[in-house]
Amino acid sequence: MKIAYWRKKTGRKGQAMTELAFVIPILLLLIMGIIQFGLVLKSYIAVANGTRLGARTAAVGKTNAQITSKVLSALPTLDADRITVNITPSNEASRTVGTDVTVSVAYSENIIVPMMNLLVPDPMPMQAQSIMRMEKPVGG
Repeated sequence: MKIAYWRKKTGRKGQAMTELAFVIPILLLLIMGIIQFGLVLKSYIAVANGTRLGARTAAVGKTNAQITSKVLSALPTLDADRITVNITPSNEASRTVGTDVTVSVAYSENIIVPMMNLLVPDPMPMQAQSIMRMEKPVGG
């Protein structure tokens, strides 16, 4: 009787291995999808923070070059070639105390997980915008 029990138990090893072979690719895709989601979220948070910092820099009366430099310095982990900074109004002279200044940052994050581009565009575009009111310069 013990012999029949052991034969039955060893016969299940092949079944478990087959089930594992079917499940592992799905689990790996799920884990890689979670990692990709984390990377995209990290990039979006960085872009949103960069726009806020750029809008604050613009609100205190800095130039377009200083604003763009501040935004790019706030995004050191992102590829600078894929970052676009828009400042509205773009004419520095038209920014007067009490008017709004808008800083928009666009970025496109590469998708690294295979087959994820079937669900989301590759590269995935993201954009953030911050609006602040121009302040009176210090001492002015």
